[in-house]
Order: sequence, then C-alpha cells, then structure tokens
Amino acid sequence: MAEMPTPTPAIPRRWSSSRLSETQFALLLTVPLLVVLLAVVVYPLGYSIWMSLQRIDLIFNTTESVGLQNYRDALSSDQVHHAFRITIYYTILVTIFSLAASIGGALLLNEKFRGRPVLMTIVILPWAVSLYATSIVWRYLYSAEWGMFNAILLKLHIIDRPFNFLSERWAVPGVALAHAWQITPLGIYFILATLQVIPEDQYKMAKVDRLGPLGRFRFVVFPYIKTSILIIMVLITVEAARAFDTVFFLTNGGPGDVSTTLSWAVYMETFQKRQYGYGAAIGWLLVIFTMIITTVYFLLLFYRRKQQISDDGQLLAEGGFSKRARVFLMAVGAAALLVLGYAVVNYMDMVLIIAGFILIIAAVALVAAFLIRSGERPRKVLIYFAALVLLVWTLVPIYWMLNMSLMFKTELLTLPTHLFPHEPTLSNFIRIFGGESTGPSGEPLLPIGQAPALRQGFINSTILAIVVTALTMLVALPVSYALGRLNFKGKTPLLFTILATRSYPPISIVIPFFYLYTKTGLQGSLRGLIIIYFTLTIPMIVWVLTSFFSSLPRTVEAAARVDGNTRIRTFIKVIMPLSWPGIAVATAISFMVCWNEFAFAQFLTAGSKAQTYPPVLPSMLFQISMPTELAAASIVGIIPPAVIAYLFQRRIRSVNLVDPL
Repeated sequence: MAEMPTPTPAIPRRWSSSRLSETQFALLLTVPLLVVLLAVVVYPLGYSIWMSLQRIDLIFNTTESVGLQNYRDALSSDQVHHAFRITIYYTILVTIFSLAASIGGALLLNEKFRGRPVLMTIVILPWAVSLYATSIVWRYLYSAEWGMFNAILLKLHIIDRPFNFLSERWAVPGVALAHAWQITPLGIYFILATLQVIPEDQYKMAKVDRLGPLGRFRFVVFPYIKTSILIIMVLITVEAARAFDTVFFLTNGGPGDVSTTLSWAVYMETFQKRQYGYGAAIGWLLVIFTMIITTVYFLLLFYRRKQQISDDGQLLAEGGFSKRARVFLMAVGAAALLVLGYAVVNYMDMVLIIAGFILIIAAVALVAAFLIRSGERPRKVLIYFAALVLLVWTLVPIYWMLNMSLMFKTELLTLPTHLFPHEPTLSNFIRIFGGESTGPSGEPLLPIGQAPALRQGFINSTILAIVVTALTMLVALPVSYALGRLNFKGKTPLLFTILATRSYPPISIVIPFFYLYTKTGLQGSLRGLIIIYFTLTIPMIVWVLTSFFSSLPRTVEAAARVDGNTRIRTFIKVIMPLSWPGIAVATAISFMVCWNEFAFAQFLTAGSKAQTYPPVLPSMLFQISMPTELAAASIVGIIPPAVIAYLFQRRIRSVNLVDPL
C-alpha cells in the first residue's frame, strides 16, 4: 500500500499594508494624530467648557456651579459687545491689508528684473519676526519720543510736534498694520509658488486672443491662484481674529478700551480679575466666532468644483462654484454686511474701510495691468517703483530696531531722534548677555538684570522648538499623506476637525491648561509647553502638507504600486523623496511657530526655570529706561527664525498650495 504524502504545513502569510483597503490604511496612518488631538485638544477644551459653567476661586479653592450664568453675563455685557466689535473691525483690517499686499507682492516677484533674487530673500524676513517682536518694533516706530515716523515728519517739517499714531482714532488701524506686515510674506510666497507653475503657453494664447492686461489677469492668472488666495485668507483671518500679542505689546487694549479685542478681554477677566469661569465663557464666545469664520471658508472650499491641473501645469478644468455655492456666497455676503454694520458703530470708519478696500483692489488691479506680460514701456518703471515700495515696507521696521539697538539711550532720546546712530555701539548686545560695557562718556555700564533669564530663555526656546518640530513632523506626515493621497470615508470631517483646532485662540485654550497645570505640577515646565504646543503646530503643518501632497502627480505612485511596492514602502521610498520641498517648508513653519510663541509661554512659564525667550521681554518693555536694550534683545530673538527662513525660502517658493478637498 502506497504511503500517503505528508501534507506541507501552511506557511502563515506575512502581514502587508497592501492587503489593507484605502480606508483601513488611512485609519492606520491617522490613529497617532487622533490620540494626540484627544490628549492635547479635546480634553482641555472639554475642561474649559466645564470651567465656563462654574464660579472658581483659586485662593479659597472653591468651585460653585452656576450653569449658563457666565454666558448670560457675557452676552449682556457692554464691554464684551465692544470687544466683539473691535475684534471684527481688527480682523477685517488685517485681512484687507495682508491680502492686497500678498497679491501685489506675488505679482511683482513673478516678474523678471534685476535684484529680484535679493528682494525675494529680503521679503521673507517679516515672517521670521514673531508677533511679539513685531509689536515691539512697531511700538517704537509709532513712538512720539523715539519713533522713526515722527522723526521723519519732524525733519521734513510736515508736523511741528510729535503725532500720536496709537491715539483713540488710530489705535486699531495701527495695530492691524503691524500685524499685516508680519503675516504678509507667507501669503506672497504661497501665491508666488502658484504663479510660477502657470505655463508660458497660456500667456501666448492670451496674446493671440488679443486679451488686454486685465483680461490676461482675469482669464489666465486668476484661475490658477484663486485656490491659494482662499487658503491664505483662511490663515490670515483666523490668525487676526485670535491675535493677542499685538494688543498686549502695542496698546494694552487702550487708550481706554478702544483696542480691546475679545482675546484681551479674556486675559483681563482671567489673569487680572481672576474670574476664571467668566473668562472661560468669554473665551468660548471667541472660539465660536473663529469657528464660524473657519466653517465659512471650509464650505467655500467644499462647494467649489475641483480645479483640474495636469502634471505639466496645464489647467484642464477651472474650479468654480455651483448654484448651491452661489446661494451660499450670497448668504455669506449678506451676513458679512450685517456683521460689519454691527461692528463699526462709527459710520466714518465704515466709509474708510469700504473706500480703502476699493482703493487697494484698484491699486492691485493697476499693478496687475502693467505686470501681466503687458509689454508696455512704463512697465519697467512701475516694476522698479513697486520693488522699491516693497523693499521699504519690508526693511523699515527691522532697520529701526537695529538702529535703536546700536544707539546709546542719550542719543535715542534726542528730539527728533537720529535716523541712524552717530556713535554706534555694541554695548546693548554685550549687556543683555551678562557682559559689562562703557557709556558714551566712558562711564561703566553693568549687565542688565534680565541677562540670566535671557540666556536661559534662549536655550529653552531652542530645545523646545527642535523637540516639538521633530514630534510634530513624526505625527503630521502620515496623516497628511492619508488626507492628501487617499480616498476614504470621513476624510472631509477629519480635515475640518484638524483645521478647526487651529482656529481656537491661544488665550482661550490657555485657561484650562493653566488651571490643570497648577493642579498637576506641570506649570513652569518644558514638558507642559511641549504638550500644549501641539495645538499650534499640528493643525497648520497638516494643512500645508496635505495641500502639498495633493499637488504631487499620481502617476509616480501608481507606477510604484505596479512594481510591487506596498503602500508603506511607496510612501517612504517614493512619496517622501518627492516631498522634500513641502517637508522643508513645514519644518521651518513649525520651528518658527514654536520659537516665536508668546501667550502660552508667558502664562505657563513666566518666572520659572523653564521660561522661554519671549516672556522675558515684557519685563523690559514696560521699563521706560530700557528701549535700546530691548531693541537688542529683540534683534537676538529674530536671528534664529530669520536664519531658518533664509535657508528655506527657496523651498517655500516651490510649494504650490492646492485645494486639499
């Protein structure tokens, strides 16, 4: 009898990501982010809601439930209504200034002219300057005692006495202009990256069709850049609505309460009056406001018909709005007019806003008319004039800070102050790091009292920025790939949730963290800041990387899968090498956000060994005797992000933002 063959034992199949569906693979990639969001956003926000329903007294350690009373008090408060109006007014001004300058600057830098590479490098500098440093710079530019603007006007005999640029009439526009100066470069570079992918054939075809300059802008340029403009508007508007640093350093909510935004109102109620529950309730009103802004922009992106661009840059199908989207736009426009009418009580302000908006749009259109391949003789004159304006707009604040840092106080206090140092000195830089120097008459100058805190803060900020950036990229890269390259259920809600977490104002989130950290011992520690900084870095980095991943050609990835690569191997070996420009930009953004962050560091580490560099400066700002030393300290704080911006500015110009939906 023949022996039966021994059956070969089955070899278990190795696990492979190729066996997963797109939905399953996307879930695998997004789990780390969901865990992080749950830990650093959802729980603190839930705790904040609970706080807003209580009356909390930390001194006597008592908590009393009051239901919705804090919200009723806030909604019936004249101060809160006033702060809400100022927040809307401020947001509108920042958005108008920034968006107009971004479009105009991008159109200019898209042209070829002598000095263009140098101007491109210079233009990125304001973005490297944090909002707190920006506010200090502009505070001194506006100053009646040692401000550059007053010095020029006095020397030209335009005025006979110093003008108060932060008076009741001009405080909000003055603060908005400073904010717009800082945020504009990011808009310029992202719009410029889109302009640079427009094929030259499109311009040639427009000439054949005998389109004028404005026609070429309307039918050639605008279809490509409108998605970038919409995404930039999301970033600018939300950043303006949640701003705290500019008001803190420039006006302290004054004069009186004319520049009191909701963020400043939350700060005053929470950290000055110790009304934690009431402050949390006002904070949630601010959260609702920023969430409405985010939702409107997100729906505009969602309702748009997808713009289709081929791998070689050809516009295959122009994105537009469906009938439903047009109805939505009309409703948004009507609501915006009602909000504007509510916010701007002084009708002259409303006239100025509308007139300014029309003039700015007309100016941008005029620049576009001459720049968009018009071929007219005045074009060169306009290009170099616009380049000069952009150069002056970019460098004047930085120059004035450097000018002050190289002066002795006696020279700075000359009226009108000198526009350049007559006796340049490095003594301010020496003294802020603990060295001794000599004054203009040879008298000894001792180190400033904040020198040890500045040295330790510089080290802490460096460590924090590097660690948080590394962890952020580790979490954000997989989920950005999933959102940008895969189709799965829940993609749109997840992207909206991530974007929404960025819209939460820091001053609203810091309240529950402050209360929790006080109880858990994390207050005054770098570990506490690392946790909370995820709320700042992850949403923005995921948004940028998702847009970048969406712009990559699909053919390379498909070819890699045909060659037998697994999903994970395709991501690591194929997509990652193609994504270095986007990864470089995201890394730079994350580092600068961490380095420049002020609000969380001020409230959670001020006075401790974990204090970062920014919280040291307020103690110098409010000492009237230290303007030159503060200028030197601000210049030192600008150097690391400026170096990062310079190293990555070419990469930033190559990142083309597309609709991630």
